[in-house]
Amino acid sequence: MKRCSGVLRALSSSVPLSLELTGRRLVRSTRGRGSALLAGAIMFAPQGLAAAEYEFSYGPSGVNLEGNGWPGRHSFLDVYCVDFPDPGSVTRLDEGLLNGNAISYFRATYKGPILAFIVTSTVPKGRSEAQDFTALLDNEYRAARTVNADPPGNRYRMETGKSAWGPVIRLQLTDIAENTPAGPFPLSRAFYSGEGEGQRLHSVHRIFVKGSNRFEIAVIGALEASDTTEAKIALEGRLGKLADKLVASLQRCKADNSAASQ
Repeated sequence: MKRCSGVLRALSSSVPLSLELTGRRLVRSTRGRGSALLAGAIMFAPQGLAAAEYEFSYGPSGVNLEGNGWPGRHSFLDVYCVDFPDPGSVTRLDEGLLNGNAISYFRATYKGPILAFIVTSTVPKGRSEAQDFTALLDNEYRAARTVNADPPGNRYRMETGKSAWGPVIRLQLTDIAENTPAGPFPLSRAFYSGEGEGQRLHSVHRIFVKGSNRFEIAVIGALEASDTTEAKIALEGRLGKLADKLVASLQRCKADNSAASQ
């Protein structure tokens, strides 16, 4: 993987971020439950949230870690805990709360850089795990059809898998942007049109539901447009392995803590 993109360099800061990929046009964005026409972009919510926009109500606040010996454990209240793989390669942590503290947001910046995100929100009252997962899956199918209708197509790949906590939505996205006017990645997802030159961002996502909480783990990295197919496959494999390790750690840590408290 070559030099990092402007988007990923900007992402290492703790201030609100702007899009920095130049010479490419933002055409599709996915956020907010349902659909709405906004500035020429069709909007869908990856997590089925009804909010029109995502705004930080706390943070994001961050800390640089290089040389600080972070052990890799992160937890958020009693919602989850997770051990990040290879914590010595994590250079920065950022966290915050959005939309009146209804959504938790955590981001770890790895050398490279590769960025790993954990976002949680609450299942709507009266909806079961299975019902909520189905609603999220329907949103992703709808978003995939919308994004893939634009050339070059096949930028929004999805499937379902299994985990210790049940079904998982698995996504691979290409030409993804970071941070749109609607809010931060991965709550708001935007795509660039055209092949173009320069960096192309790739992301993988794992979305699942447990009890009263929704979870999304997302990992994003960059390639040059001139990089080979083999480099693309290698990057997507690296992102996917990190995402799967985080899913397994989060589900194992939560289960261990629940058993210990009984």
